[in-house]
Amino acid sequence: MAAEGQAIKGTAGSGARGRKIKIAWAAAAADYAPYWVALENGLFKKNGVEVDLMYLSPAASAQALAAGDIDLLSSSGEGINLRAEGVDVKYLATVNHYLIPFGLYARQGGPSAISSAGFAGKSLAVTSPGSATDIFARYLLSQYQVDLSKVQFVYTQGIPAIYSGLASGKFDLGSLPVPAALTAESDKAIQTLSAVGKAKVPGTTASLMGKTDWIRAHETEAKGILRATLDAIAWSKAHSGETQQIIGKYLKMEDRKVLQGMYDVFSKVWGAPNLQVDLEGLRVAIQYSPNPKAKTLLINDLVYEDNKLAKSIK
Repeated sequence: MAAEGQAIKGTAGSGARGRKIKIAWAAAAADYAPYWVALENGLFKKNGVEVDLMYLSPAASAQALAAGDIDLLSSSGEGINLRAEGVDVKYLATVNHYLIPFGLYARQGGPSAISSAGFAGKSLAVTSPGSATDIFARYLLSQYQVDLSKVQFVYTQGIPAIYSGLASGKFDLGSLPVPAALTAESDKAIQTLSAVGKAKVPGTTASLMGKTDWIRAHETEAKGILRATLDAIAWSKAHSGETQQIIGKYLKMEDRKVLQGMYDVFSKVWGAPNLQVDLEGLRVAIQYSPNPKAKTLLINDLVYEDNKLAKSIK
């Protein structure tokens, strides 16, 4: 399994046309592969933008966006948390619209099924409050009438820490995305409670967000980034093997079976049906956000000018 903190940082272009746009991605998952493909194939530069692409943990990436240390963040619920805390952040695009292909797992000897009685007092590891792993777990448990107030949510800030905690018995439960979920399902130290794709959880990941003033002042550059993303998605669907190699490079992974599994899952959802912000995904993220301030947010206030930029990209 990949070491999330060792993910690659890269740049596109020479910077001759001005300061590079700093974009962070917030999890070791193939959701973000279109950005990696765009970088590796020079598609950002082709579309007129210079990009500095980097990995930051969910908490660090949210703090960096709030402080202006990065220009854009690709993640899930971090924008909701920031706006709930008064930071003028908006979503301008979504790379993945789908039922979240995550899974729920338990340590060996832990709960063997999802139930309110069985989960009471148990620790459940997710990356950060309001993240896709967090929203997935809260939504799923709610469908089984599990009292979330009796579950001890633990925030690890990274997917590898969830996996290692489950395998070592440190955590009772954990929510995992692909590729960690695929590895967990063949690990004898971990029990599968809900396999990848079994639970039909609406959601959105790899959503692009930024401060409203920055987006407004850089609409041309933002459109270039979205065009490069669409170009990368088209290239990825036409070049399976090469795309898997790029995913393996960024996730520090060589397991061909897992890489093929990731490609099979995500190649169907990158850019489908379009790059417009997924309003249903935001609705679910607000509903199940652990931040009480999020409940006051209006979905339309979270979206930059009614999906203006994404709608303009063909």
